[in-house]
Amino acid sequence: ELERQGEGGWTVAVPSWRYYDFKPDPGDPPGRSSRPVYEADLFEEAIRQYGMDKIPSGLPTLAGPDAGSSEGHERREQIRHQLAACGYIEAVNYAFQDAGSEVAYPALERQGDPIRLANPLSELYTVMRRSLLPNLVAAARFNLQRGAEAIRLFEIGHVFPGADSAEVEAVALIGGGSLGMPWDRKSDLDLFDLKGVLDALAWHFGVRFEYRPAEIPKLISGTASELYLEEASEQRLGYLGQLEEDSGYPLFAAELEASCFDRAAVPQVRPPSRFPAIEADLTLTHSRDISWREIESAIAAAATPDLVTYGLKDRYRGKGVPEGAVNTTIYFVYNADERTLTQEEVNERHQNLVRDLENQFGWRG
Repeated sequence: ELERQGEGGWTVAVPSWRYYDFKPDPGDPPGRSSRPVYEADLFEEAIRQYGMDKIPSGLPTLAGPDAGSSEGHERREQIRHQLAACGYIEAVNYAFQDAGSEVAYPALERQGDPIRLANPLSELYTVMRRSLLPNLVAAARFNLQRGAEAIRLFEIGHVFPGADSAEVEAVALIGGGSLGMPWDRKSDLDLFDLKGVLDALAWHFGVRFEYRPAEIPKLISGTASELYLEEASEQRLGYLGQLEEDSGYPLFAAELEASCFDRAAVPQVRPPSRFPAIEADLTLTHSRDISWREIESAIAAAATPDLVTYGLKDRYRGKGVPEGAVNTTIYFVYNADERTLTQEEVNERHQNLVRDLENQFGWRG
């Protein structure tokens, strides 16, 4: 309480609820306290006297610019948007896992022993993760047990190769099940759906992946591949394949380093011609040891400017195909920007390309 005493003088009585804030300590002079009084104490008393109900309420104004966005943040956001556009849902898991899963599943990199927690939450979270896959598989299994007909999940997060190495930002995907209704083109998700999502993500960042067959733990032999960048063919970036998971339907997974998208380039596109295109096919019989990537590289090297696009149409082995060989059907699209190509022009260019491919890869069993 305040009471004016003449000019410039006041008598102050400390409220009971503030008494111990100002109570003199032993040894303080009579009527004086050595405890400090802060600005906030004076503001509080002044406001209390003026009346709290008379003070307008409102959020404080923040001064200064917002924190800038780093390249890493922008990259993560772009990855999220692209994977969401492909129908995948983001999962967020702990950065810990149990030691058994850590050993069983593949990892992007391992250096020494995993980082162990001194005081883990439970036996399920004893080490820092070296792969996003174990927790993502657990999330997929959780959804499967509750009747989910399709699983399409992804996660972006850090993995920890070892105590003496820096953390690595990774992206992992898992998918499986069926999309659509039984009466409306219901289709099963497979390994090529997952590969298509990775290729779409790579195209957005202006890079291309190369897939090399490999033997990888927890992935079914014959479906597993390691990922490399075409322009940096010796740097392993990740892996993909079908999981050895006893579930209601096959599950397909991939994990790769997010840093591979740092060297992003603007995707190159070509405006469509206003003139009609001419399509042609080729069925090439060749050894099973020859990959589509080798054939594709040969086509790119021999292509003329009028060959605007080409791709794999079908691969067949069975009746009518020699033992150890496979039939690969390739489609070609020819078009020009300034005029309509004649069938004779296309035939000549196409036959030259076919001759080159037959000489390089044709079956000679």
